[in-house]
Amino acid sequence: MTATLPGRSAAAARLGAWIEAGVPLVTVWGLAGMGKSALVRSVVEGRDATWLDARGLPAASLRLPGAGDVVVWDGVSLAAASEALGSPGASWQGTVVITARGRLQLEAERALELGPLSDEAGAEVVQEALADSAIVLDPEACGRIATHLDGIPLALRRAADWIDVMGVEGLLHGDPATWTGRRDAPPHHRTLWTALEDGAQSLAEEDRRVLGRLSVVEGRITADLAVALAGTVALPALRRLRDGAWLDAPVVGELHMLHLVRAFAKDLAGSEDPEAVSEAYQALDAWLLSGGAEAWEALDRHGASAKAWTPHLDDAQAALERALSQEAAWSSAARGLASLLSVLRPDDRLAASLDRAIGQDGDDASLRRARARVHQARGDFDRALADLEHARARCTDASLDGTLLR
Repeated sequence: MTATLPGRSAAAARLGAWIEAGVPLVTVWGLAGMGKSALVRSVVEGRDATWLDARGLPAASLRLPGAGDVVVWDGVSLAAASEALGSPGASWQGTVVITARGRLQLEAERALELGPLSDEAGAEVVQEALADSAIVLDPEACGRIATHLDGIPLALRRAADWIDVMGVEGLLHGDPATWTGRRDAPPHHRTLWTALEDGAQSLAEEDRRVLGRLSVVEGRITADLAVALAGTVALPALRRLRDGAWLDAPVVGELHMLHLVRAFAKDLAGSEDPEAVSEAYQALDAWLLSGGAEAWEALDRHGASAKAWTPHLDDAQAALERALSQEAAWSSAARGLASLLSVLRPDDRLAASLDRAIGQDGDDASLRRARARVHQARGDFDRALADLEHARARCTDASLDGTLLR
């Protein structure tokens, strides 16, 4: 076994143990660009294994292993693999290892999902990609790039290819869709976007629509929110999107969409239906205004984008006061309302309410963030007033005197 990608040693050890034990079917699955092929290659290198580039191959072209053999079907379609391995009477004696976007969900299968790398491991990937160049980046800069690119190995390597042209800040504010790879990169890995587009082609039209609508959600995606954005078809679509690694599940029962996947899904939705994204944002605002417990919590992430709340700030302030006055019920509502008001109306009244709430529960991180935003906004406002007063004092043109403060 050769050296594995940073952050993948545990996955490599598990894969190697399954192969050694003669497990008949191993599926290494995950989102495009997660390093599935690289992981498998690092584990089987040096073994007596047959590697088959199975992208686009039909079931009839997929070779089955004999006793003790290991065969790798790299990039195989789930349909072809299911036909070859899941049909009645299918049998083999060795180990089949496949890399795919999802699981086959067969009885004999052991599935290994590859998700995003940690910030530390992602920083190592960037540093390794720059090892043969004259560019030296400190770990802090590499970590910022890893965080911004969701720890996706392909995106990190493409960023390393462009860092000499764009610099760190340019990468942090650039468009990953335009970062092409080296000339010998596989066509479907030229950019992260081409890799994602390759996977999106196999999505059903309904799943593409739901993916686009969910792209407006920051943070946790719940069943209620998905239905509010895309209708009842969202529930079965959630299952399929999760099975295809379009949705991440870092915690059981909590679905998330990676930042770069959200950006891609918005592009995809906008190209197919120019009104889709704006309609999804309108549906999100309507759900936030519904005031359910999950909606209150979502406001802690979406307050700044909930423009529909602006005419209702008095009602929101009153609702926050009611929530804070109810000992057992204030926390979930207060988190969202306080976050909303701290963005749209950071006044002294809200600051006093938050001080009282934090006095009840000083460990509530959401309320503390909201209070910090309020105090920062009030400080910025006071400094702006002072700057204007200073400017007016220096103004010698009588026609301008007094105008700056109106």
